[in-house]
Amino acid sequence: MPFAPFIAGLAYGLAAAAAPPYGPPPYAYMPPPAYLAPAPLALPPYSPTVEWAQWALNGVAHAGLEQDGIAGPATVAAVMEFQRENRLQPDGYLGAATVEVLKHWLDAAAAPPAPRA
Repeated sequence: MPFAPFIAGLAYGLAAAAAPPYGPPPYAYMPPPAYLAPAPLALPPYSPTVEWAQWALNGVAHAGLEQDGIAGPATVAAVMEFQRENRLQPDGYLGAATVEVLKHWLDAAAAPPAPRA
């Protein structure tokens, strides 16, 4: 059988890969420390996206947020409240669906009123 050495070598390679004789590799998975946990909006401390969201939430939902670009607890609470009111998943993240609904409400607010007949 010409394939027997190949199969034996493959089996040895799988066994060696499954149980290294020297313990786990130095790059084994370790959970990140608590201070590296993602922010509620998964953005850096200052972000122009957060500043835009604060501006949009102030205009659409009258959230009363300070437009500082920092994703603090008030911003996260306002995003979650907006998501609840618009039947989105209230996770506090500024995802694509939340941004699209915000844009929709901004466009609706900027549209001139319909003429009366």
